[in-house]
Amino acid sequence: MIPMIFYVILRVIYDLLKYGRIVLVTGNVFTAAIGIQAVLLGYLAYWTFMVLRK
Repeated sequence: MIPMIFYVILRVIYDLLKYGRIVLVTGNVFTAAIGIQAVLLGYLAYWTFMVLRK
């Protein structure tokens, strides 16, 4: 999970430095990294909520 976070952060920084903005068409790797990240964070949030609810 941590390598994906670094990839996303570095990609945003690279886009800002090279293009002056975040490029929306980033490719399959970036999209997959964001998707996996969202699924994992959703899973962790679900179980955190379940534990705190009890």
